[in-house]
Amino acid sequence: MPGCDFKETFSPVVKPATIQTILSVTVSNGWQLRQVDVKNTFLNEDLIDKVFMQQPPGYVQYGHNGIVASRSSSGNIHLCQRKYIWDLLNKSSLANAKSVHTLMVNLSTLSKDEGDQLVDLVEYRSLVRALQYMVLTWPDIAYAINRVCQFMHAPTTAHMVVLKCILRYLHGTITYGLVFRWSDKLSLFGYANVNWGLDFDDRYSTTSYCVYFGHTLVSWCSKKQQVVSRSTVKAKYRSLVAATSDIAWLVSLLMELKLSFDNPPTV
Repeated sequence: MPGCDFKETFSPVVKPATIQTILSVTVSNGWQLRQVDVKNTFLNEDLIDKVFMQQPPGYVQYGHNGIVASRSSSGNIHLCQRKYIWDLLNKSSLANAKSVHTLMVNLSTLSKDEGDQLVDLVEYRSLVRALQYMVLTWPDIAYAINRVCQFMHAPTTAHMVVLKCILRYLHGTITYGLVFRWSDKLSLFGYANVNWGLDFDDRYSTTSYCVYFGHTLVSWCSKKQQVVSRSTVKAKYRSLVAATSDIAWLVSLLMELKLSFDNPPTV
């Protein structure tokens, strides 16, 4: 806006929760979507390309990893990474492998000493880094991805089996994704949980939480706590603090965007 912030520089990097919150508001209010694509990010030259365009009806694509957003006739938005998954399956030679419909149940019992050391570490590390982008639209694999990331320094054959199981799970649920549904009341609801001391290598607990805005999941997390909790109560309180902190940030975001919510946030 000339005279206000016309000469300010804005970073094009944004938190996924910001996009998901705005998409949730978009669906509930029946707004239309537009696409913005800046090709010369971080370059010191004038922008001469046209960067603002309207998407084809019912379809919009954004991001660098194939996140495709499609809009149904009812107004719901579905985020999917089908092409990105196919690329990973072809890269790992699992495109024709038998799919599975559940993740391995022994994820929490993985240990750094389980299995034999891998000779080639490049494939494991490359696939794990690529799978981290899947958490953007696949909240249910957040814990699994967090677990396999903890062994990137010295992966073993057992860790590779779990990694390929995740890929086979994605193969069987390739059309799944994140759905943004209409909601008559937009309020923040958070749910927090923790697995207490189930990491056999260091006995750290893992915090997990998810936050809904209306009927839509807009933020989630699964990560190890920074200290060892000597009781389940302490571990759960730390998980509760993490969820509350995220909700407090979402409240500040909504206030900054001049968006209101119907009821106080609930955790």
